[in-house]
Order: sequence, then structure tokens, then C-alpha cells
Amino acid sequence: MSDTYSFNWSFVSNGKPRVTLSRLGIAFNVSAIELLGCPDYVVLGYDEEHGVIGVKKNDGDKRTARRFKGGLRNGFVRVGCMEFIRYLGMDKKSVRLEAGFDRETKTLLIDVSKQRAQRGARW
Repeated sequence: MSDTYSFNWSFVSNGKPRVTLSRLGIAFNVSAIELLGCPDYVVLGYDEEHGVIGVKKNDGDKRTARRFKGGLRNGFVRVGCMEFIRYLGMDKKSVRLEAGFDRETKTLLIDVSKQRAQRGARW
């Protein structure tokens, strides 16, 4: 029976995977970091039609990658992407969002469409 399950024993204590978007970039909590596999570098993508940010481990070209591992401070890793946050139109100091995870593509999914719809073009 134990062969059919793959328990993450720290998931309950770490809570839901969450990210915080701020004017400086995106901060990932421990659960989000673990879902990504604590990589050295990540790549960020944006699906503008659906308003979803995708984050996944970078296995290739480091020119498009952002440093991830080694940035752990106070239980968070921050990835700087100030220009992208400005592009999204975020005016608030910070916004905390739950993140989803696509196991097939191993991509962390951050849906910002609801925030943008509730608050308009500038949120």
C-alpha cells in the first residue's frame, strides 16, 4: 500500500504555496520553493490572454533565467522582475496570492487575472 503514495511530510507545516508580488519582484514561500524543487535558476513566463504567470526550473539557457537558489531569506526566495511588475500595472505595495502547480509541466502557476479584473488596469 505505501508504494502508491508519495507523501510530502513538510507540506502541512509549510502551508499552501503562495507568492507575494511587490514592486521589486516575486517572493516565493517554502511550499512554492519545494514544488519547484529548489532550483538554482528559474524562468518566468506570462500568458497574457489568461493573466497567468508561469515559473519553472531552468534547465537550459541561463541568459533568460533568474537566480533562485541561494536567495532564501526568512523563509522566502525573491526573484527580481521590477519591469515586469510595472508592466502588469500593479500599484499596491504588495499582493499575496496562492499558487497552483502543473505537475505535468512542473510549472508554478500564479493567476493575476482576478486581481486585475477586481482592481482595473492599475492594481
